[in-house]
Amino acid sequence: MNIIQTKYGMVQGTEINNYTVFKGIPYAKPPTGDLRFRYPVETNAWDGIYQADKFPPACMQAMPEKDDFYYKEFGAAKNFSEDSLYINVWTPAADSDTMLPVAVWLYGGACIGGYCAEKEFDGA
Repeated sequence: MNIIQTKYGMVQGTEINNYTVFKGIPYAKPPTGDLRFRYPVETNAWDGIYQADKFPPACMQAMPEKDDFYYKEFGAAKNFSEDSLYINVWTPAADSDTMLPVAVWLYGGACIGGYCAEKEFDGA
């Protein structure tokens, strides 16, 4: 089950260790221009199959110092963008009809750092 249908269109994930991983599925329009400092606006549907095979950029933030505890422990994002309203999904389901519990994890960072691709947030 690495292609699913969403209300926005088809999404293809990647098989990793008996999980299907969907990385970087957009859930809102980029909060730039007229959308900056506004509530999120629903994204547009897409044609074709969205390739959800790479993590999205991290939200804009200052880079930690190399000797900072958090940098040593968790690393730091390499790509940053205001276009950062995406979700990552890991599922062991064999098909889209399988009903499983859901856990939602919001990454930390005290509103000054952190991103969804930190190694400790790997859902597998």
